[in-house]
Amino acid sequence: MRLFATPNPSTMTQTKPKTFVLNAAAPAYVPLAVRTNKNCISYGQAMPWHAETEGEEQLTDVHRPTLLDLPSEVLTTVLSGLGGPSAVVAGVSCKQLLREVSTAPLTLALGRRAASMPAAEAREHIEAVATSLAKYTPGIFSLDIAGTPVENEDIMALLHRLTRLQSLCLAGCRRLTGGLATGLLAEPPVNLATLDLQRCFQMNTSALCDLLSAVHAGKLPALRCLAMSHLDLSELPQKLYPLQQSAGASGSCLQLKNGSGLCLLALHNCSGLSALGLRSLAEVAPSLKVLMLGGCTFAADIGSGVADGSGSMQEDGHSSLEDVTIAVEACPELTPCAALPPRAAIRAVTTAAALAFGALRMRCLAALEITFAGPGVAAGVSDVLGKLFPTQDCSRKVPELWDLTHKVGLQAASAELERASNVHCAAPLRAAVKAAANCSNTARSTPLHLASYTVGGEAAVTQLLSLGSSVETRDAGGASPLFLASEAGRGAAVRALLAAGADACVSNAAGESPLYIAALKGHLGVVRHLVGNLVSRNVVWTQLAYPDGWTPLMAAVVAGHTHVVRWLISSAGMQDGGTHCLLTACNRYGQSALHIAARKASPQLLRVLLGAGGGDVLRSADALGETPMDVAKKYAHMHAVEEFRRVQCARA
Repeated sequence: MRLFATPNPSTMTQTKPKTFVLNAAAPAYVPLAVRTNKNCISYGQAMPWHAETEGEEQLTDVHRPTLLDLPSEVLTTVLSGLGGPSAVVAGVSCKQLLREVSTAPLTLALGRRAASMPAAEAREHIEAVATSLAKYTPGIFSLDIAGTPVENEDIMALLHRLTRLQSLCLAGCRRLTGGLATGLLAEPPVNLATLDLQRCFQMNTSALCDLLSAVHAGKLPALRCLAMSHLDLSELPQKLYPLQQSAGASGSCLQLKNGSGLCLLALHNCSGLSALGLRSLAEVAPSLKVLMLGGCTFAADIGSGVADGSGSMQEDGHSSLEDVTIAVEACPELTPCAALPPRAAIRAVTTAAALAFGALRMRCLAALEITFAGPGVAAGVSDVLGKLFPTQDCSRKVPELWDLTHKVGLQAASAELERASNVHCAAPLRAAVKAAANCSNTARSTPLHLASYTVGGEAAVTQLLSLGSSVETRDAGGASPLFLASEAGRGAAVRALLAAGADACVSNAAGESPLYIAALKGHLGVVRHLVGNLVSRNVVWTQLAYPDGWTPLMAAVVAGHTHVVRWLISSAGMQDGGTHCLLTACNRYGQSALHIAARKASPQLLRVLLGAGGGDVLRSADALGETPMDVAKKYAHMHAVEEFRRVQCARA
């Protein structure tokens, strides 16, 4: 299945930007042919070497190849890989390069630097950069200013300056409001083909409707991909396709005509979606090829929004909502849902019916992403589509279902990205799939969270990371994917997450670090990976502690994992004073690892601690004034008392 065709040459004359990794801080390369005796650079021609001192190399006046000798098309492709302002500056250091870079389809990301600035400074910075880009690089193709404090007027000014801009990422720009969409309706048409407004939390359903209206009104004639999130879509049917309108009503309801060129719509983590809402989307965006609804929740009432009788929608040969619902209820894949609580079972049926009904109405739909739709929903929708899909229309095919929490859906999405890798429109598809890989359920868990602790989920972890899943996301309990993988003892997943940049120092809401929980659970292999990562980052892991002062060593001791205790002590010995630091550390109750071991009374555990130097804390008292020997006596662990006395006599 190919979701996106090759772009029309009349609308896209530039080749697809390539991906390059450039080191903007590296010293500039000066070709031998353009060096002078004073190390000055003269671009554009081969310069002879005029030696002024005896013994210097004499070169003939022969032209030697330089970067500027590359064909214009090759040079433009290379320059299109520049990914940041500093790299662009390095690329416009002479008139000829400036001429080439001015037409290159640049893809620039300004968000990371601007997001760290104060709001006023960031806005001034982006405005200044936009002015410079409009002057020197008017061919800029894609701009990413995600996470910056820009406001509506900043974006409108930017679009006026960068008239050739086709892709704009504003994800996480939390100061943007629905007024941006209204502004687009009032302005001259802009050439945007992709617009990402995910996690712009002041956006609302009216903004979505205004953007769709802008497409129909010709204000966004090139828009093909739109991404939004966290909207309340319960009023979507009324706003998109009003079932009743009075003759003189003008209100906020929109009567949109068919013909929208929108082919990808991502609406992640939205609420209140219904069967009629999907039907409305099918009417106003008939060209949709990909609909992404990961993390969305559906209205509990299967007849939501269809109380006026439109629930029997049978026109144009489509199955009615009633027919779809009956097919869903009879679906064997949803039978296990009967064991769920009544409300959850009803929601599963409602969700499957709404999704199947909407998919049947979308004639061009090739892929439907429904991550976190619920247990059995994807299988139920697939079964119903197989039974009710109109077989008489040879031009239509059953859409693929992508649930990134399941192997089949994840592989399907990855395969489509691989097939689309040589198509220019693959960039928005990749961005939308990345958003799907980072959507969440009601517990704020992402697909990567689930794969990290699932048995056999290591392959899914690798695939999700390749799709752009963030290793920094936290669930409702503050746990990162690395924490969950460490807790479950998934060594391969831990290695993959660490290689992707996961921070082993990030703790959950209770303050427990991945190393702490791995030691507590006795996962020695995971402990090795985590300590190795911390050491490679020059982190003094022996000083990492639970907020109550509990160290990974204490966690291993309290759980009785002698093999983990032995390895931690051995590894700490590789750091200057590490073993002493580990053994003498005390929690908020004044207890050392030896105090805890005295209560556990494991002879093997005590011998390991005492043999490593734990005798140094034999006389230390906790918050109750008790020494390790006092604790052993308190719990009548006489063999521990004897062991302590033996060590004291040996040290006397």
